[in-house]
Amino acid sequence: MQNKLNRDLISKIAEKTGNKERSIITQIGRKAGRNNTSSETAMIDWANELGIKTLSYIKKMAPALQSEIRSSGKKTGYKPENFQPFFIKSNQRKIIWYNKWWVQLIFAFIIGVFGGTLSGVISGYIQKLLGIIK
Repeated sequence: MQNKLNRDLISKIAEKTGNKERSIITQIGRKAGRNNTSSETAMIDWANELGIKTLSYIKKMAPALQSEIRSSGKKTGYKPENFQPFFIKSNQRKIIWYNKWWVQLIFAFIIGVFGGTLSGVISGYIQKLLGIIK
């Protein structure tokens, strides 16, 4: 069990709780048995409960453990890729007014109307110049 668990995370949990590392390892094993999960998942869940950021530790784990942690249903700080509309950047926290879908729809409509009108006016003018229309 000691070989699988991340020593850095165990020491952070021990620091937060005030217990010794050996005691933390034992408690992780008990929590894993109680929840019927792996000890790594129990360790990550406990660290999250204590407010320790765990995303960097999760990324270093095997894919099978990552999926178990995601499916454990607890908040891990791990966010799977979600669909985002084309106008929202992934690092953007606040949506500004011109990134709202209805504003873009209005702009597209206005550009379409003016673009169509303008092209009609220009083509009529060119046809008059060339003498196609009298």
